[in-house]
Amino acid sequence: MDLTQVSSSRSRPVQAPNPAPLFDDRPFLARLSIIDWLFALALVVGAGYAFVHYNEHMNYYDKAVMIGTVPALVVLGWRWKPARLMMASIAVLSLLSIQIYQGDLARA
Repeated sequence: MDLTQVSSSRSRPVQAPNPAPLFDDRPFLARLSIIDWLFALALVVGAGYAFVHYNEHMNYYDKAVMIGTVPALVVLGWRWKPARLMMASIAVLSLLSIQIYQGDLARA
């Protein structure tokens, strides 16, 4: 008894589906979605808000760190999508913690 042959109603052998390509050949900016651009816009708007409202409390070092951090976080969020949720969560928790002591460090 030969168990290697399987009866089938099909006359042709079934081909495996083509595997998905490992790499996306499109340029990097062409792969970005509207969500990616909205994320970048949110970071730029947040940094702009901080510059406008807290400029007098920042020295040149603080400003340089913010200017360098925004593009780095944008690229990090574009390349590693779960980091966007982490960054947004940290921002929300930071703003909520400031609300707890109503912006006064003496109340902290």
